[in-house]
Formats: sequence, C-alpha cells, structure tokens
Amino acid sequence: MGIVHSARLPRHQLGELHLVTKLSMESLRNWQRNFLRVCPTGRLSLGEFQANYASRFPFGNSEQVFNAVDTDRDGKIDFKELMIGLCVTHNWPLDEKLKWSFDIYDLNCNGFIEYSELLELAKVICQVLGKNDRNQPAILVNSIYASMGKGRNSRFTRDEFVEGCKRDETIRRAFGLNDGLLKY
Repeated sequence: MGIVHSARLPRHQLGELHLVTKLSMESLRNWQRNFLRVCPTGRLSLGEFQANYASRFPFGNSEQVFNAVDTDRDGKIDFKELMIGLCVTHNWPLDEKLKWSFDIYDLNCNGFIEYSELLELAKVICQVLGKNDRNQPAILVNSIYASMGKGRNSRFTRDEFVEGCKRDETIRRAFGLNDGLLKY
C-alpha cells in the first residue's frame, strides 16, 4: 500500500500559507473548502484549472498560467500553489506581479523577454483594459522599448522588464485592476 495524502491542508500548513498570502485563516479555510468541492483529490489538472480557475488570472492564456502556478512542475496544481498564484495576481505589489508575468511570458524560458513575447503580454493587457484598436499592443510595446532606449531587436532581462513596465502608465493601470480582489 502506498502513502495516502490528505487533500485538506493541516492547520500548520494553512498557517504557513497565511503568512505567505496574508489572507486570513477564515478566508483560507473558505477557499480550501471551495477548492475541494471543485477538486476532491486536491490536485487540479490543466483541464480542471481551465474550467474552474483560469478566469481569475487575467494575464496569459490558461496553459501558460497553469505552468507558472504549477511551481513544482508535476503537472498538477495543489491548493497552496493555487493560492500563491492568485495572491500574486491580485494582492501582491506591482514588482511581484511583473516578475510573475515575466515568468509567464518568457515563452522559450531563456531568461529574456523578446519583442514578440512582450507583444503577447500587451495584447492581453489591451483586452483587459478594453482597448480594441488592433495597433494598440504594438504601440504599447514600442513605447516600452523607447522608454528603455532599446531597439526592436533587443530583449529584456527580468529586472529590465520590471523597470520598463513600471515606467508605463498603461501597464501600471492594468496590473492594478485586480488589487485587493481576494479578501483578507
């Protein structure tokens, strides 16, 4: 017989999650109860994530977000991974949101964001802000590149990406839309 793992987190692990997410213990228990209702095994597959939680993550396609939230890379998302991912996108400071976005949009995982990758992020940001002009994402990316003094063939490190995005009012506004949506 193998080891049986409980889907429900023990009190001390909920306490650790409370410290990381800054969510109240009551809120965490409510989230966990709802999570276990959706996923009794306590481990979401990509399909279950897409059906139940992907809409809570405004930046990125659901598979990219799933991979970013699945921090142990086991092909499943547990409750702790989900809550940390939700808190990054909703309650954490702008720098942390941008670092997390970098990890999602570094599509080839080479440690850099290139023009085409940043353009994908800009498309999502424009959708979130309701900017339907087809040229707006390219204008936004070109503005970031210009503010960083970089040409279109350049690429950004994670730190450069964070600094460049923080300089742009449109990006700051987009990343602030979800602030505080998770209850403490």
